[in-house]
Amino acid sequence: MPKSKTRKKGIAQGKRTTSVRRTSIPSPVAEVALDTTSRPTPAVLDSGMRNMQGVMMSAMGAIGCWGLACYYVFLMHDPNHYLFGGMAALLAIIWSFMFGLRFRKRQIRR
Repeated sequence: MPKSKTRKKGIAQGKRTTSVRRTSIPSPVAEVALDTTSRPTPAVLDSGMRNMQGVMMSAMGAIGCWGLACYYVFLMHDPNHYLFGGMAALLAIIWSFMFGLRFRKRQIRR
């Protein structure tokens, strides 16, 4: 079995001697004072895009569910096609409601 690594010579009588290097850390306030350019934060830049992405996602979800509901009711030959179409229509109503809320919120913010 291999032996463990030997201890460093800096340890004497159970007390460790460590060398701590203390450096001065610049304060964030000083850095802000030196920065003369005003750049918008990434959250400000992404907020408009995130709103549009949410509106488009809910619109695509609503369109897809309405398409599935029409397919299940009119084109499917399964005995339970009305049940499947009803569930898809319920999901489509929920997605349409979400789209309406997000679209109205986006219009108000403009």
